[in-house]
Amino acid sequence: MDIVIPGFSTEGLYLTLQASSTVHTALENRVPILATRAIVEAYPHIAGVASIVRPASLSEMEAIGLLRGARINSETPDVNFSEIVSQASGGKKDCVGPLGFCQDVRAMLRQRWKRTQAEWDRHLEGIWKKNDILLRMILNDM
Repeated sequence: MDIVIPGFSTEGLYLTLQASSTVHTALENRVPILATRAIVEAYPHIAGVASIVRPASLSEMEAIGLLRGARINSETPDVNFSEIVSQASGGKKDCVGPLGFCQDVRAMLRQRWKRTQAEWDRHLEGIWKKNDILLRMILNDM
């Protein structure tokens, strides 16, 4: 497995009221999460190494296709993917779509698909350090 696609419900409970075991499992297994900005805002500890941020108007399968260098057709109105291909395939980076959309797609494609062991180690150590600080603060207040 090289990427996790979270299957959060449309009610948004995993963004507001519940913690997701999917996020924890992805982190522990060092597999990046294909996330929207809303998911990264709900789980800020996945920002950076642990996530690949896709535009919300781009489906998961469209994002996977673009990241893997496929030529895809979009069902999104006013979007033309025929000009967008992954940097990994050495293709053009032109985009046709709504304002901001192309910027978001380019940002997604700039992120490398694979992360190194050292990148994951630094990211997870940062999370553990913050957790340790928080735990000490809680225990000191008791």
